Amino acid sequence: MRLYVDNPVVNINGISRAAQAAPFVDPASGQPMIPLRMVAETLGVQTNWRPGSQAVVLVRGNTSFTLPIGEPLPNNMGTAMIVDGRTFVPLAFVSQALGANVLWDEVNGVVHILAI
Repeated sequence: MRLYVDNPVVNINGISRAAQAAPFVDPASGQPMIPLRMVAETLGVQTNWRPGSQAVVLVRGNTSFTLPIGEPLPNNMGTAMIVDGRTFVPLAFVSQALGANVLWDEVNGVVHILAI
């Protein structure tokens, strides 16, 4: 999967399509922020929004993880946030919590995500 900063196009297995949200670089942390639902579901992770607790529950097989919005993530990964009604997570979360290999091409503003 290839995502482009500030561009709502995603390339999955060589096929480009419109994305519902574009990745961006968080000005406060300098980290690339990735739209969670599209990336998680492409990697085979189910997402469930819990409005009462402002959290997303991620489920893969028999494993689940609750992702609280606005609270620091473990291992200094950063903080998940909601922008324009979409949940964004730091790129480090995709590699550490979702188990994907990620490459950040800062010069060209391109994120490469490879499932393992």
